[in-house]
Amino acid sequence: ERIRHSTSIICCLLLMHFTVNILCDDIPIPRVYDKAHMHALAVRIRSKILQPFGFGTDLLSDMKNYIKELEDLTTGVNEENPEAKNAFDRLMNQGGPQHLMLRPVDTRPLAEFYRWDQHTVDMFQDLLQQTLHQWDDLRTIAGVTEDPGSSQDSNF
Repeated sequence: ERIRHSTSIICCLLLMHFTVNILCDDIPIPRVYDKAHMHALAVRIRSKILQPFGFGTDLLSDMKNYIKELEDLTTGVNEENPEAKNAFDRLMNQGGPQHLMLRPVDTRPLAEFYRWDQHTVDMFQDLLQQTLHQWDDLRTIAGVTEDPGSSQDSNF
């Protein structure tokens, strides 16, 4: 009897779970633009490029996460979200993504420290390029036309 009762409760909970998931699937969840997280990522990326430490995979992962943050910020600015606009203004006041200010990046110390092969060096360069393109897209959507961190000087 006890097992049957437990089974009924589990089935009921599962049914409720799936119902809520289906009904709430189209409800937009407001995006919180975590400026502190984005800034911490930027500082960590810049630090690891200037003086490598830790693991190279962490650097690449941080760079991918930063690009995702820029994509989310671009969406927010495009949707005229005041919080996103505030985060963008702060990023502009900092001169843009900090690691883009390091261009051109000498990848030899990174490759040596992290023991990267040419493929991984190319991935790193590609992530820098993706960051630059996303930053340019964000600036364009925000209506900013001139910036020293733009792709006009895209030496890597």
